[in-house]
Amino acid sequence: FSANGFMVDTTMSADVNAGKKANDSIGINSWSLEENSISEDDMQTFEFSFHIFNSDDWSDGFDTETIIIQL
Repeated sequence: FSANGFMVDTTMSADVNAGKKANDSIGINSWSLEENSISEDDMQTFEFSFHIFNSDDWSDGFDTETIIIQL
C-alpha cells in the first residue's frame, strides 16, 4: 500500500463466504504516515492490491492488479 508514493503500513482482513459479499475498510497506521510526513489533508494518491485466498487451507490464492485511487 502506498500513499502519495510512500509505502505505508496498513491493516485489513475480511472473511467472505463463497457467493457472498462484504464491506470492510483498510486501516492506515498514523505513525506510518507521520514517518513519511503525510497528513490526512495531504493524501492524494493511493496504490494497492489485494491478495485473496481460501482461508481454510491457504489455497486458490491470487493477487489483483494494482488499484490506483486519486483524490
